[in-house]
Amino acid sequence: MKMHRFIVVVRASAAINAPAVSQVMTPSQTQNGIEFVTGGVGRDSTDAFRAVTPDFNLRPTFSRPGGAFLANVKVELREAQGRTLATTITQGPFSFAGVPAETP
Repeated sequence: MKMHRFIVVVRASAAINAPAVSQVMTPSQTQNGIEFVTGGVGRDSTDAFRAVTPDFNLRPTFSRPGGAFLANVKVELREAQGRTLATTITQGPFSFAGVPAETP
């Protein structure tokens, strides 16, 4: 079985602090057959992400070296050859994606 190689490119731009009012999980998006969702600000949203963890096989969490979570991170998922498959700006520290297995 051949494996796909992907490159994930990220650019961090801002630290976040959890707001007093929890946010709900943002709706998922699909680009080029790759479903993804970002967020994770507040307890309710974090709990929602934990619940859907098994549905996604790429699950980076963005934080500064000191541990402060990041939002507004530009994420690009590219093929090994450099073609961009999906791009988004995160709405919180979590960016989950369902990267499909290679098809013959």
